[in-house]
Amino acid sequence: MDKLQISLPEPIKEYVDRQVLSGRYPSASEYIRTLVTEDQRREAKLKIQSEVLDGLNSGPAIEAGPAYWKEKKKKLLASHRKKTRP
Repeated sequence: MDKLQISLPEPIKEYVDRQVLSGRYPSASEYIRTLVTEDQRREAKLKIQSEVLDGLNSGPAIEAGPAYWKEKKKKLLASHRKKTRP
């Protein structure tokens, strides 16, 4: 694993130290890894949300009531059956 050395202002370093002392994290490195991982997840979620909005805005609106979903389910099941048959 590569190492990365960072400098933090004293108030932030003290905050990180308090997080470790609270017992929630075994080390400052683990706390920082957790923050980075959470940020990566947040960015991935924002990207998905953006792509969904792009998709919703890309074409004409459809009426997605119960009849639409019933027909959609029927088509998906038929497609799945075709793909899983020997």
